[in-house]
Amino acid sequence: MDIPIRKRENKVVSATVGMFTTVEFVAHALDRMALRSVSENDVLTALRNPTKRELPADVPHKRIAWKKSKARTLSVVYDEVGATRLRVITVYWI
Repeated sequence: MDIPIRKRENKVVSATVGMFTTVEFVAHALDRMALRSVSENDVLTALRNPTKRELPADVPHKRIAWKKSKARTLSVVYDEVGATRLRVITVYWI
């Protein structure tokens, strides 16, 4: 069953992740979170306590955090924006 994607605005939340104090969810990430049944809390947990963190070689400035659960792994693609903000670009299950 497909969940309709709706046009969203970016969302900024006050949340501490390491030295960062705010997390911005871009519209694309919010759409994918709705489609894939991923909560903000799931994303924040992956960012705060990742099973693994990586810098992809082919995309400058982007980072990926993985959080493994019993059944699957959540991938969060994000970027650091300045000294206080993380920007979540997309999320997906693998």
